[in-house]
Amino acid sequence: EACQRMIAQGLYVPQSATLETALPRFDKSGVAFLPVVTLEGEDQSPVMQGALFHVDALKAYNRALAATAAEEHS
Repeated sequence: EACQRMIAQGLYVPQSATLETALPRFDKSGVAFLPVVTLEGEDQSPVMQGALFHVDALKAYNRALAATAAEEHS
C-alpha cells in the first residue's frame, strides 16, 4: 500500500534509472526506499517491479567510488 501511494505521488524510480538519478530523489524526499517501476507508456500507470532502499543505493555508490579510485591508482 505504501508503494502504491508513493507511485501515485510520483515518488519512484524507473527500472532503467541510474544511481545518478536515484540518489537525488532520496535526498529530496527523505524516504528510506523508493518503488522501482516500469513505464509502459505516457497514458499508462507505472507498474511496480520492486523497491530500491537508500542504504543499498549508497553502498553501490561507495563500491563504484572505491573501484574508480583503485583504477586511478593502479
